[in-house]
Amino acid sequence: MAYGFGQLGENALLRPWQALYLCSGLITVVSAPLVWMFLDNDIESARFLTPHERLQAVERLRANQTGKGSSQWKWDQAIEVFIDPKSYVWIGIVMFPNLGAAVTNIFGPTLLRGFGYNVNEWAFSLLV
Repeated sequence: MAYGFGQLGENALLRPWQALYLCSGLITVVSAPLVWMFLDNDIESARFLTPHERLQAVERLRANQTGKGSSQWKWDQAIEVFIDPKSYVWIGIVMFPNLGAAVTNIFGPTLLRGFGYNVNEWAFSLLV
């Protein structure tokens, strides 16, 4: 799909990246209500499981000591997130790999200009 949008000519109504984002957004907007309607919330309401399979699924959760989850807000759990060092490790795991991408996106055009390339010509060569 990205290759096809990359072949849009200069006289096209949208630029290739705009068409790609609009198409991806349209797929998301159309599929989200369908997923919301047909995806079950938990094991007890899973329409595709038989009553026996639901019991087996609950037992599997109990054996793994994961639990079914709760939608009730508990302040002691919220405080525990800030006290537990593992929370900060998970934040680091999520944030640090993205720092390199941010630096490249922000300073990439400046670096290319420093090497003597025209940024627009370089970006166009990636699409072709």
